[in-house]
Amino acid sequence: MFKVRVVAVGKIREPYLRDAIGEYAKRLGRYCTLEVVEVADEDISAGESAAQVERHLRAEADRLAARIWGGAREGRYVAALDLRGDAPDSVGFAEKLRAIMGERPEISFVIGGSCGLHTELLSRANCR
Repeated sequence: MFKVRVVAVGKIREPYLRDAIGEYAKRLGRYCTLEVVEVADEDISAGESAAQVERHLRAEADRLAARIWGGAREGRYVAALDLRGDAPDSVGFAEKLRAIMGERPEISFVIGGSCGLHTELLSRANCR
């Protein structure tokens, strides 16, 4: 069965969002399995230098990469959710997902923290 993973920086604390995730997991159950993976976020304060922010993004990227590419998970398609990436409409997204499902056993959607995703992680992703 096809697997959908959402790998995100930070914890989902709001009960209504956790309830929504549970509802969508139930709805998707006959089509795929859904896994939500949360990794620790960095405490990035306002006024930090670009170099400090870069170090924080690198640390988050290392944790994300370990959960995305760690172990023997060949064949996974990785979609980085990025403000500068493509933004297909619902039909375009469905077509892209259908094509991926026909070629790969798993897709991982990667969500960054408050400052986004590190450029190296973005470059390793199959799409944005």
